[in-house]
Amino acid sequence: MGFAAILFFFFSNTFILEEVLRNNEFPAIPLSEVPDSMDVVIVLSGGMAAGDPAMERINFRYNTDRFLQALNLYKKGKAKKIMISGGDAGLISQGDIESHLLAEYFITLGIPESDIIIEDKSANTHENAKYSTEILKEMYPNGRFILITSASHLLRAYACFRKEGLNPLPYSVDRQTGKRKYTLDHLILPSPEALDHWDKLIHEWVGVFMYSVVGYI
Repeated sequence: MGFAAILFFFFSNTFILEEVLRNNEFPAIPLSEVPDSMDVVIVLSGGMAAGDPAMERINFRYNTDRFLQALNLYKKGKAKKIMISGGDAGLISQGDIESHLLAEYFITLGIPESDIIIEDKSANTHENAKYSTEILKEMYPNGRFILITSASHLLRAYACFRKEGLNPLPYSVDRQTGKRKYTLDHLILPSPEALDHWDKLIHEWVGVFMYSVVGYI
């Protein structure tokens, strides 16, 4: 009983989680350090959007900071085009191709269709890198690229792209850490959100290990 209580405190404690994340999130760089007029900003999809035809709209879920930051880089002139990488990652097709949904949404925001590149075959991070690299090497043999994904996922994603022969500028978003907080809720009170973040973090640890074993990174 006592051991179970210790485990619950450890994995539901926000302060402990953030200290672990500090060593696992890819370091971020300020917007000002991103060169102007890069050819393409690559944004990796992954559970951030799903179609809702009955309501005639897209439902946005998690990881949306990825496409919002990609949009910001494009609007600020840091990238000439946006690539959205991601197909149907489900074991059973749900009919939604996330890259298509996001491309349609970008167009409604005023982004010209000619400035959007879609990679819609990938079902995982390795395939994101593989298929995106194939497209970009053909379109921009000497191109300059930015890679956007969540901070805790960027280490694996960046390694995959490098393995495929592309060396994009890694742009870390959706960071969960920042200035340390020494408030009661961070130090003592349990948080169900912390449990969810541990699930994602362990998923990344397993992903890095497995990708290393099979040679994807």
